[in-house]
Amino acid sequence: MVLTEVNEVSSCKRVLKIVVPVADLGEIRNQEIGKVRKKAEIPGFRKGKAPLNRVISMYRDVIEKNTLEAAMDYGFRQAISDKNIRPVGNPELHKIDFDEDKNLVMNMEVEIFPEIELKKYKGINLEKSVYKIEDSDVEEYVDRIRKQQAIVTPVEGGAEKGHYLLVDMQELDDTGVPLVGKKYGDIKFQLGSGQFDIQIEEQLVGVKKDEEKLVEKQNQGNKRSQKQIERFSVLVKEIQNEELPELDDAFVKSLNMGAETVIDFEKNIRAQLEYQWGQNSEERFYHQMAHELLQQSPFEIPQTMVNDYLDRLVDEMRHKDKNLDEEAVRKTYRTEALFNLKWYYLKQKIAQVENITVGEEDYQSFLNTIEDEKIKKFYQENPQIKGRIQQDLFEKKVFDFLVNNSNIKTIEEKLSDRKELAGI
Repeated sequence: MVLTEVNEVSSCKRVLKIVVPVADLGEIRNQEIGKVRKKAEIPGFRKGKAPLNRVISMYRDVIEKNTLEAAMDYGFRQAISDKNIRPVGNPELHKIDFDEDKNLVMNMEVEIFPEIELKKYKGINLEKSVYKIEDSDVEEYVDRIRKQQAIVTPVEGGAEKGHYLLVDMQELDDTGVPLVGKKYGDIKFQLGSGQFDIQIEEQLVGVKKDEEKLVEKQNQGNKRSQKQIERFSVLVKEIQNEELPELDDAFVKSLNMGAETVIDFEKNIRAQLEYQWGQNSEERFYHQMAHELLQQSPFEIPQTMVNDYLDRLVDEMRHKDKNLDEEAVRKTYRTEALFNLKWYYLKQKIAQVENITVGEEDYQSFLNTIEDEKIKKFYQENPQIKGRIQQDLFEKKVFDFLVNNSNIKTIEEKLSDRKELAGI
């Protein structure tokens, strides 16, 4: 009988001391001798019929190697079965030896599936932002489309407010000498908009293409090390005028966006914004809930799981980019991997405790909601899609359960406020 001692290194890591008795080793060795004998080709004997002593003599090293490997596998499987351990990946062998009684003694480290102690997951206080689409938001979006269709023409004379400038800028010291590392190229802005720097923009009114002009700006910073006045040499590379198309029915039709009139066009834009920001609201709320629940019930994720997640991600990205920087990808996406894995197992635990499942009845109900018979037939004839749909249904069931058991405060926000916070 295999004897096992378990030492807890962390919540997802165990060190096992496994002892495989000499009697079990004898049985394993006999089994390996039998396997070798069946394949052994010894002159003067038919394959598999050579005497045992000849087989053992000629294949001793192979038999001992196979016996040791089989004994390690046997001992590990018995140990995790006896101690009800769910390993993740392969064990790491720290030490292997025989004791004075010829028993095989192994020390192995193994990572296990996350052990989750559910704490508070009902009655969580959450805030959900919903976005109100105003007329100004629709107008801004429409103007953006008009700008994409604008007629751009070069300006030969002096720049006026409303013109677009493309410039290079070089910061200077107090004596007019260029500062090293303070040159900025291809800066484009609309003169007079204030989106770049209102002080500098005022001084550039009237400049012409290829003109180089010295400008100054008063620095409002309070740090003693900052200069009160900053000086720049500005080289004007281009001056352009953008003529926006008239917003009329003819322009709307030319866009081929499913609208025939300006009124319908603006209605479509509003609906598009409402959908887009509605999705944004749901996604932000979903991640807020996930982070809150993970904080309430913290647990560790085995490193093996994180590595496997990143391995799959790297493989997927390498198909698109043969020169992929693998280490950079692993570093960039490690936090995302940890979050996604933890959230996955927390949902599984909640579903287990609350008996949330998805079965054939749920799948059939989903199919019944599909009105397009072609799409329904496609799902029915492609069973590989079924698993993905059932997973989506499961996610929705868990999410709906959590929403129905949370205290949610809805906050209405304006898009303009979101843009200001984001620095747009």
